Amino acid sequence: MAATYIKKIAAAALGGIDSVLSHWLPGGKREGSEYLTLNPKRADSAPGSFSINLKTGKWSDFATGDKGLDLVALVAYLESESQGKAARRLAAFLGLEPEESNPPKRTGNDSRKPGNSKPSPSNKEANAAPVPPGGDSDGWQCIMPVPDDAPPPPAAHSKHGKPSRRYPYLAHDGLVNFYHDRYDKPKGEKKQFSPLTLWQKGNKYEWRFKVSPGLRPLYGLPGLLQFPVAVCWFTEGEKAAEALQKLLPDHPVLCWQGGSQAVEKSDYSPLAGRDCVIFPDYDLPGKKAADDLLKRLTAAGAGSVRVLHVDRLERAASEPLQTGDDAADLVACGWDAGRFAEFMKREDAFLSDAGTAAGEAKPGSVEDQPQAATPQRGFELFDDGLYFLEPTKDGMLRRRKVCARLEVLALARDTDSREWGTLVRFADPDNKVKQLVIPARSFNGDGLEASGRLLSEGLTIAPKSRQLVIEYLQTQTPTKRARTTNRTGWHGVGDDLVFVLPDGSLGQSDDEWLFNDNRPDSNPFKQRGTLKQWREQVAALCVGNSRLTFAVSVAFAAPLLHLIEMESGGFHYRGTTSSGKTKRFDCGR
Repeated sequence: MAATYIKKIAAAALGGIDSVLSHWLPGGKREGSEYLTLNPKRADSAPGSFSINLKTGKWSDFATGDKGLDLVALVAYLESESQGKAARRLAAFLGLEPEESNPPKRTGNDSRKPGNSKPSPSNKEANAAPVPPGGDSDGWQCIMPVPDDAPPPPAAHSKHGKPSRRYPYLAHDGLVNFYHDRYDKPKGEKKQFSPLTLWQKGNKYEWRFKVSPGLRPLYGLPGLLQFPVAVCWFTEGEKAAEALQKLLPDHPVLCWQGGSQAVEKSDYSPLAGRDCVIFPDYDLPGKKAADDLLKRLTAAGAGSVRVLHVDRLERAASEPLQTGDDAADLVACGWDAGRFAEFMKREDAFLSDAGTAAGEAKPGSVEDQPQAATPQRGFELFDDGLYFLEPTKDGMLRRRKVCARLEVLALARDTDSREWGTLVRFADPDNKVKQLVIPARSFNGDGLEASGRLLSEGLTIAPKSRQLVIEYLQTQTPTKRARTTNRTGWHGVGDDLVFVLPDGSLGQSDDEWLFNDNRPDSNPFKQRGTLKQWREQVAALCVGNSRLTFAVSVAFAAPLLHLIEMESGGFHYRGTTSSGKTKRFDCGR
């Protein structure tokens, strides 16, 4: 087998190194530019000795001394076969054509002499390709997909050097259309990107660091065939797409080449009839790109298009996203497929007006398509507390914790429709649930009387957040209503009667009835046991005893007077000390 073919397969495999390693060495972990995993060729119990360089493909097992220079050698080692067979195996995995029986002729820019496998000294940097001038106007045409007889792509850019990642943009059948190189720079310097395309003029091929003319193919097209009916997801950038694929292993994940300013330069026609979701970057350019992408997908005939509500995402509990975060940052913070699936069950996981309902989207002009919604400042209530979304200078929304979870249940008023207030519920630091009415008059002036009442009842409020608590309470518009009274007993008219107790009410009513008396001794009622226990252990023992039966009946008389519309009265029990007078009435308590 020709060495040029093996090198070509090795270069193509390096462009798809993640998929190669996931197939032959699954379950490993990244540490910097190294991939650490167990060596299946020996009894290996912990990753560390066997590593593969993600930038070069070089690998080594420090425990055994086995090593190789590229991924073809790695597959040959793992499969215990020759490099020629390993190259053919890799080519089949990558969707590349097998080697022809007659090896391809060397192109004019091949500096190697027949029989010499090393570059000539005059061209040691031949693998760092310069950028040839001109485009298709000088007779060169961009070729996609890359043919089998093309030379391997250059390993480095003449200015940026070797890429930290090389992403292969594959056609539906897995053939390479072009590459997109990423160059991570030292901290403080902006990362760089460069497309790498193949150009042809006659029998000559040249790799050029330039974009292809016309609309560009998308990244992740093979997933459309692999998952023919699943919802298609879009991210901004290949790194985010790879991360989101871990969160959505059974969905196609795609992206366009060129970043937030190049949405319109890609071909979205393969998404016709497919339902799509956009995962924007958490910054203003990301949201603008999502707006543009939504219009492009809808115009291309997508079945439906939704936008993920990234403002609802958190890196961790109570740790909001940072500007510029994407799916890769979620994975880095410990998100997995299960957690992401739970998030998508939330009612607010997607922007409500960010697209059309499933099956309703139709092709049309880009200008006529709906715009994605942008979240505004406001409050969010989660299990661990109340949060406020406030705008930042870069046009984003920052989530800030205001207080412990504070629910607004209803608007309350007394029986004369006066003394209005807000019924709220929360738990104090001892986890005791409190339900109380905040009088509307307490919001008069600076409103601190309202927040002071909540503080005294045990609501935990964050520093400098009392005014936000007041704003939250005043801006809520619950539809439910409640009635308040400072008197226990029966309330209501006709069949709409309830018996109000300090800690609740008995009966059915359109309004919730509340006992509103803040005196510390205002609740003389206590519960002991259950109704079933009282019937079996008290009432049953009264049968046949006229004194006990009468005493229990007297105890129940007071709550029944209102129902039978009779005036109250009294009975005087007389007897010597310790003759059982009090015990008889205890039976009905």
